[in-house]
Amino acid sequence: MVAEHPGLADFLGRRVVLGIRPEHVSDAALGTGGSAAVISLPIRLREELGSEVQVHAAIRTAAHAGADAADEVRSPSTLIAKMAPQTAIAVGDLAPIAVDCSQLHFFDPETGTSLRR
Repeated sequence: MVAEHPGLADFLGRRVVLGIRPEHVSDAALGTGGSAAVISLPIRLREELGSEVQVHAAIRTAAHAGADAADEVRSPSTLIAKMAPQTAIAVGDLAPIAVDCSQLHFFDPETGTSLRR
């Protein structure tokens, strides 16, 4: 990962903020791209939007501490993925999610500065 993101070299062993846009995450059951990693995440919300489906997946249980489902959507521990309308992923599934690793973004958690160098 450091070879693709040299700015990470100064942060080895330290915390960083990871970001990825929803369009760079997909349903692994529908196929993955060449640089995609597949992770399994619990699905908390599915939104049918016509030409796409957005799913909200928990990254860790802390994302779901609130009693209100809306709290889950706003949590920074929730991954939002823009899926093809053919996806069969449903709320409650432990779904295989493909993440295009070539589209990952890293940030310094103290300054918010991008670690692209």
